Amino acid sequence: MPGKSKEGGSLPPAATGAAVFRSPLSGDTPEPRLAFREFRPEDRNDLLSFVREPGQLKYMLFDLSTEAAVDEFLAFAQAQKDAVPRREWHWAVEEAGRPGVIGSVALMVEADSPSSAEVGYWFRQEFWGRGYAVEAGRFALTQGFEVLGLHRLWGKCHEDNRASSRVMEKLGMVREGRHREHVWLRDHHRTSLVYALLDRDYRSPPSGPVDFRGRPFRFVDQRRGAQQLAVLYPGMGYSLKAPLFFYLSAALEQSGWDVLGIDTRYNDDPEFQTASDGERDRWFEADSLALGRWVASLTPEYQRVAYLGKSLGTTMLLHQVQAGLVRPEAPLVWLTPGSTAAEQFDLLPRLPQHSLVVYGTADPHFLKAADRRPVDLPLVTVCEIPDAGHVFEVDGDVRRSITNIANVVEVVLAFLQETSKEKQK
Repeated sequence: MPGKSKEGGSLPPAATGAAVFRSPLSGDTPEPRLAFREFRPEDRNDLLSFVREPGQLKYMLFDLSTEAAVDEFLAFAQAQKDAVPRREWHWAVEEAGRPGVIGSVALMVEADSPSSAEVGYWFRQEFWGRGYAVEAGRFALTQGFEVLGLHRLWGKCHEDNRASSRVMEKLGMVREGRHREHVWLRDHHRTSLVYALLDRDYRSPPSGPVDFRGRPFRFVDQRRGAQQLAVLYPGMGYSLKAPLFFYLSAALEQSGWDVLGIDTRYNDDPEFQTASDGERDRWFEADSLALGRWVASLTPEYQRVAYLGKSLGTTMLLHQVQAGLVRPEAPLVWLTPGSTAAEQFDLLPRLPQHSLVVYGTADPHFLKAADRRPVDLPLVTVCEIPDAGHVFEVDGDVRRSITNIANVVEVVLAFLQETSKEKQK
């Protein structure tokens, strides 16, 4: 019945018909960029773009590659207006003030779960890369949660369609799973990534950053109102409670620094451990950038910020530096660079920041990139720990291993003090 939302799944009368909806404002955009309406028969010519350029359909589950398929889609989309109860909405998307269909966004309420709906979107290729899919997705979330009163909205995309994954992540949707080869797509069995958002999270989003799965990150937050902030990124299995970071954090606090440590602990996450290499890379990069943006939002209140990464944490720092999320004057500490050591060493000569690189000469990651290590760079300080492995250990020599950790702490503190003097000149 019209007006029935959570159980009936039909759009209230005020939102039906031929009304044109304007998208919410995006960022500093002075006017809405998109308009949304029901499909009309005259939209056929715009949709024939998919017939002329079938490559646009690479990741789409439904077919628009023939004129017959376009006619079938238009007939189906228009027929939904008369369905009782209505369970599907396929809106045509236009650029505001410029007639012509550039894409579509849809809500499809589940027949056996009327408080849940799938979100879908697609655009003609010449309109990719403009942020339109995110704006269309926001429109769908508004319709689903605020107009229909639904509890859960979800979407899926081909696992190789990174652009679509990013759209759903930007909408605040949480990745819930991976459906392995669950449907045939033209010439292969497609694996899909599934994302979802609940109404309570839509209305009250988390105040801090969340990881690739939508879970809050774990922090060791020792911010006490100092004027300097040290941000610590540990490695895969090297937590903030491990000896190096435990003593380094204490020494930084005693030296007048606030300390913010991010404890990712990927080695404790069975889903991360069983993910493919490509999936782990996407997961880790998304986490790195989410943390980088959040840390960047905290740093304006500090006169000075330093970033310290250990092993995998140096790769997290690498992603943030490459994305421009690190303050240009902030000192960077790269402790035992891991699998991306060569890439980090190649980047150092181009950075405006002072960097400290510390590694053990017996570290297997260092040995793979030893020929690329930084030499005689004016803004780079290098500290080699003889015979030390990846955590500065020396096989069979516990005392020397402990001494190495103490020496690394002293080297880091001296580097931060020296760069502070450089900044004051």
